Amino acid sequence: MGVRERAHELTNARSYDMIENKKIKTALITGASSGIGSALAHELAEHGYNLILMARRAELLQQLKTDIQNKHSSAKVVVVASDVSDYEKHMNDVRDASKEFTSLDLVIANAGVGYTTDESKNCWEKNKKTFDVNVLGALATLEVAKDIMLKQGHGHLAGVTSMAAFRGIPLSSSYSGSKAGLGIFLESMRLDLL
Repeated sequence: MGVRERAHELTNARSYDMIENKKIKTALITGASSGIGSALAHELAEHGYNLILMARRAELLQQLKTDIQNKHSSAKVVVVASDVSDYEKHMNDVRDASKEFTSLDLVIANAGVGYTTDESKNCWEKNKKTFDVNVLGALATLEVAKDIMLKQGHGHLAGVTSMAAFRGIPLSSSYSGSKAGLGIFLESMRLDLL
């Protein structure tokens, strides 16, 4: 199953009936320039959402915006070049971009990296970058979005993890560990916010 098909499946799942009922009007997606993020942007635009799309690669974001608006002329799309691992700047980017709309209804912390990490060698830099983006970058996104949503009285937070979170994979120690960390954080955050 391809990324686009998986995004379609997710947005049509029972747990996402909030999307089908069009209760959500504005979605922010990090890591939107390619892969799952891009596919989710297309899928949500098809469901009538306005979008805030964030990623490091501005040229890909601009192309995505053009593609979406060509298919869905009524969609308002804001693109912001933002690196989730530059935490303070990214948090300000989220705050500023959210002001373009009357509310921020769905935030998907999707930005992620995955490096080959052979732990029989020194992998410090790759491991650090993986945790900076996959865990701390997601937390920066979710923390500022949570504050906005608590103030406005509604919203949904989501994070993209992986099956790699459930079992260590050879040459992927930091990726597996980072996705496990994010998954557990999301579970705990949900319990605190219920």
